[in-house]
Amino acid sequence: MGMLVSEINLQGRVINIANIHLIALHYYKRNWREKQFQNIKDFISNALVKLSEKPTIVIGDFNYANLKEIYPNVFTKGKYKEAFVGDTTPEKGQQDHALFTRHWFLRETKIIKNVEADHYICLVNLDLK
Repeated sequence: MGMLVSEINLQGRVINIANIHLIALHYYKRNWREKQFQNIKDFISNALVKLSEKPTIVIGDFNYANLKEIYPNVFTKGKYKEAFVGDTTPEKGQQDHALFTRHWFLRETKIIKNVEADHYICLVNLDLK
């Protein structure tokens, strides 16, 4: 499990790019909704809300479909939007997500399913406002 945050100077503006890969708890017959994992969810939620003060893009394999269910503050306090909703894996539905703050304009998304892998290719085209 991990989260990497890069702070980048883009045309004189500082932006954040965060990449997340969380544990696939379903392989252990566990679920991110369990109370035992609340400290991890709180850490991630607080970090993403703090990052949202600047233009931020969050991409990654969250190993969970409905992020609003387990990270509600990310969407209410951080005001992130989900770039796409749909299957990102052949067998487990949506596991991959792309989130962006109000500083971005969503131009286009595309999920390429014609791949020989356990995840589809997810493309997101954003413009900085």
